[in-house]
Amino acid sequence: SILPAFVCFKLYGRRLLVVIGFGLVLVGSILSTVKNHPTLFIGRIIYGLGVGCILQVLLFILEF
Repeated sequence: SILPAFVCFKLYGRRLLVVIGFGLVLVGSILSTVKNHPTLFIGRIIYGLGVGCILQVLLFILEF
């Protein structure tokens, strides 16, 4: 998810990417609390996409 996050980062900026990342982490965390396995796996995938978005911004901030 870091490559699409990099493209969005260059097009829209840091702030929007962080908001999207935290939103995905929130949705993924909520879906991960459900007891059935397919929803748990989908929640973990969404959570990973959100962390990838946040890591893209974090890596850019740490470079400077």
